[in-house]
Amino acid sequence: MMRKTRIHLRPITLAALLALTVAGCAGSARSSGPDLFTGTWSGTFEASQLGGTMELTLAFSEEGWTGTMAAGAMGETITGDISSFEFEESACTFTTYLQGGDLVFAGTVAEGKMTGTFEVFVEGEYADGGTFDFTKQ
Repeated sequence: MMRKTRIHLRPITLAALLALTVAGCAGSARSSGPDLFTGTWSGTFEASQLGGTMELTLAFSEEGWTGTMAAGAMGETITGDISSFEFEESACTFTTYLQGGDLVFAGTVAEGKMTGTFEVFVEGEYADGGTFDFTKQ
């Protein structure tokens, strides 16, 4: 004869459940939503006229997205704020203004890397474009 054992589970709070979920997904390809994109991303960019390094920092709160970008090339570093950021699943688009031009980025995130393309517009006119390759720090 089999004996039935009843297991009593304590109610788990939503905060604890979320903490376990986030901890279990950290750094995995299953991360999604804002957590997939928030943080600091460092890497390189290549354009037809110039290449260098970039660092992107993104944060998400109830008020929305905030962020900064720093680009380094030819011994100089320029910085700017991220003026817009949108994502759908693992794809994102964002815009910043750096030293006379608007940069519009489109990329995807997979396995801790963000890769994609960007375009540079000066006074509303296309000026250059290229690729970027960032790693989440």
